[in-house]
Amino acid sequence: MNQYVVGPGSVHPNGSTYRFLNDAPIVEIPDRLVDGLVWLAGAQKSERRNTTVERGKDGRVPEGGRHYYRFSELGRLWDGQKTEQEMLAIGLALNEQCDPPEPEAEVLAEVRDIMKRAPHDPGPQVVIGRTETPEDWAPMSADDLVCLEIPPRTAILTESGSPVFYESSVNQLLAWRGTGKTLFGLGLANAFASGGQILGFKADRPRKVLYLDGELPLSQLQERVRDMVALENRRNVQLFNPEMLPTPRGIDLLHGGDFAALKRMAARSKAEVLILDSQSTLMSGDSNKTEFQEPRQAVLRELRWMGLCVIETHHLGKQGLQRGSSKNDDILDMQIRLNRVKDWEPADGLLFELTYEKIRHAARLDSGYQVSLEDGFWVRQESDELKSAAELFKQGKSEREVARELDITSSKARRLKIKARKQSLLELNERTASLREPQTHLRGVCSREAPEAGEAPPVTPTK
Repeated sequence: MNQYVVGPGSVHPNGSTYRFLNDAPIVEIPDRLVDGLVWLAGAQKSERRNTTVERGKDGRVPEGGRHYYRFSELGRLWDGQKTEQEMLAIGLALNEQCDPPEPEAEVLAEVRDIMKRAPHDPGPQVVIGRTETPEDWAPMSADDLVCLEIPPRTAILTESGSPVFYESSVNQLLAWRGTGKTLFGLGLANAFASGGQILGFKADRPRKVLYLDGELPLSQLQERVRDMVALENRRNVQLFNPEMLPTPRGIDLLHGGDFAALKRMAARSKAEVLILDSQSTLMSGDSNKTEFQEPRQAVLRELRWMGLCVIETHHLGKQGLQRGSSKNDDILDMQIRLNRVKDWEPADGLLFELTYEKIRHAARLDSGYQVSLEDGFWVRQESDELKSAAELFKQGKSEREVARELDITSSKARRLKIKARKQSLLELNERTASLREPQTHLRGVCSREAPEAGEAPPVTPTK
């Protein structure tokens, strides 16, 4: 399993220290697991020793191992229920992995031979790491959780002191194709690498960045890196592209060994920020299906557990909505949307509106401003929409009326109203302010630090 047994005080390679969260009593090995271990031991003694099939550099099975590879896989998948056509379809798919593939008649003969044999016995169904009874789960009281010493996540990119991206987080840049996702992603990589800033975003310190690109020809990636990543920051930005493989092919993080290769590369490069460009070119499948979204979430969750700040780029569809199901957003801490600007023309160059679709940590961030790239510099442009909306709101118009006059959605009109208030373009509604009742502030208080009777509770600043 390539795993280890550790005790409290042990240190993981990423620097984290192991500790007991729940010191539960030792549990006896259940009979079902014993049965599985006995079956595996017997199967190991009786299995036929065959030479392991070594694949070529391109991942294909060479001539000497083709028959054994197909025969072994077909035997494992023969369950006594599949039809000859179903087994043949599997065999032909396996045959495509061979170099060169053999005639269909040869594969059919193997299928028929396999189907004469007893179905494969997978052994007792034993699921490691899961329990069948809820009694094995031990909850933690709210007080114990508050008193637990959990290292806080560090905000590695902020805007006016408010967190944008955290370490150990999953984030997304969402945009229509050609809007500027890759250029903005490389701009973020440059800011992270230098500990500098881009627009109003400020990195906390220089960090190692790994940029995995699945979209661009390598020559075009080179051009964009030359333009977007400053010479003094390039050592802190590592990049990988399918054309760097021994035999160029597509990358698929949801199937095969590509995800394991990515994890090893991230560990070797000591990456702290990982940019995946993009979902559609690095993960195969139908993003509307659960069969795609669940493995994707598992991949992103594991990268987050490695301590990485993950930034995935993703496309909008023709209807202006993100591709795939809404399950896409479930794992995200932050989703930034780059909107096409109305009446944009190619002569305008790179120009988009930056908004937020999801902010899990409830930071108060500025949104709805235009961004352009001029002579290699990122420029933030306040649109006239905000001023126009503020004037209309001052006249007493409703959000729906403002939306109609400015030809925008009601939700955008609402955002403009909030933004105008933040920038003192409108007076805060006194009635709304008067409804805010004072609340007892106990955030961050642990029972071990609880104030005595009559004493004011301590206040812990939120990070």
